[in-house]
Amino acid sequence: MTRTLSLLAVSLAAVATAGCSSRALYQTVQGWQQQECRKIADAAERQRCMASTAGSYDDYRRAREAAQGGKGQP
Repeated sequence: MTRTLSLLAVSLAAVATAGCSSRALYQTVQGWQQQECRKIADAAERQRCMASTAGSYDDYRRAREAAQGGKGQP
């Protein structure tokens, strides 16, 4: 688990310093979450976990903007 978190931190730092877009960062984190879901032994719980990672970046962005009162990113 510690190795996974370290790998995630290094990956996120590399992506952030490379000047990636919000979309690329979202997809990186989504991929990491899916990897973690695949480790779940219980099939029903694994499916719930995978379903929680199925949203597109555009869906995420719209929900985020709505939660912020409709303000878009500059």
